[in-house]
Order: sequence, then structure tokens, then C-alpha cells
Amino acid sequence: MNTDDDFLATIPDPVERVKMKNKNIFSYNLIPEIQKSVKSYITTQYRFNYHGVAIKDVSITFKVFTHIDLQKTDEGILRNDFITNRIKEIFHEAKNFGIGRLRVKLEEDMQPINEKYIVSRLIFSTSDFI
Repeated sequence: MNTDDDFLATIPDPVERVKMKNKNIFSYNLIPEIQKSVKSYITTQYRFNYHGVAIKDVSITFKVFTHIDLQKTDEGILRNDFITNRIKEIFHEAKNFGIGRLRVKLEEDMQPINEKYIVSRLIFSTSDFI
């Protein structure tokens, strides 16, 4: 993940994005060795609620963890805010995931999880199925 002050001007190429998987972006709710690195991380969590054998609704939770030393940027936006806004741009009202339109169900502002990391949380949900 780009740790330069001008990270907003840089969009990772597809190869770099793949390298971030299980390094900065995790498809589960765990970040190994978060205390030892000055980085940003994204985790995801999926929940399926059933009615009998049919899926009733789905929620996807994103947590964005950023080291306190990376929060301030030259562009004047906090890194956690930038990352959560990009996630919203990609997922809110998206219908290309095969489960209907995703909508923001909950957005929690940044909260400290320890003396070095801040976390933000976004939950998207849908009960529309294609």
C-alpha cells in the first residue's frame, strides 16, 4: 500500500492490487501482527441471514485500520476517511455482485483500537436478490 504523502494521486495498477490481498486486504476479520507495522489494512466479514433454506439478506462489513502516523495527508483528508469513501464509491448501490443493490447500513467514524491504530467500520446490506 502506498505510504507516500501523495497517495491520493496514485492508483495502484492491477498487479499491485493483487499483491495487497492477504497483506493489506483480508477476506476475514483478522490482521496478523498489526502492532509491528505502520500500514493501513482493510478486513471484510460476510453474514447471511436465512429464512428456512433461502437467504433472506446479506451484509458485508468493511473495517479500515490505519496507523496513527499515516492519518494526516498533504491533501487535507485523513487516510481512513479517504479509504472508507473509496469503499462507498465502489459498493454503495452496486448491483454487479449478483445479490441486488448494496446499501450503506451503518457507518462508524474512526475509533482508536489501541495507541497506534484507528478503525472505521462500514456495513453494506441487501435483501434484494437477482
